[in-house]
Amino acid sequence: MLLKGQRIRAFLQTFVSLILLTMLLNSCSIHLVPQYNADMEEQIKNGAKMSDRLYLQMIVAAPDSKNFSIYEDKYLDVQVEINSILFQDEIRPKANDIVVSVQKLRDYFAKAMEDHRNKKSLSNGELTIYHEQLQAFWRPVLIEELALKKAK
Repeated sequence: MLLKGQRIRAFLQTFVSLILLTMLLNSCSIHLVPQYNADMEEQIKNGAKMSDRLYLQMIVAAPDSKNFSIYEDKYLDVQVEINSILFQDEIRPKANDIVVSVQKLRDYFAKAMEDHRNKKSLSNGELTIYHEQLQAFWRPVLIEELALKKAK
């Protein structure tokens, strides 16, 4: 039979061991996704707005004002924004899935820009399709960043 002092000592050892185990388990976490970045969320939203504005401006423009040369600088601004988002995601740890989404966006945007450059001018139908498709490419990029906010 244990003496009173021995029982107290055994209890304290068990108690301290449980506290240490609890602290160890609580401090361990596995992060398979990158950290949420509020600045990145804002940049994605701004890039999507720039793209949206570019195509809406071209859609409402007069038929003789849809020439690529008129919008070349705005195309480049959007392309720079997409490239910046891609660059930042490429250097983010564990952001491989997000990088793929941004690469798809970049590639589609480049295709749309090249088509406009080659044709010199696009019809409202072509502009509307490009506009809607680009929105569809921006959406997962933003959703992935917002999901990181919830994963915190």
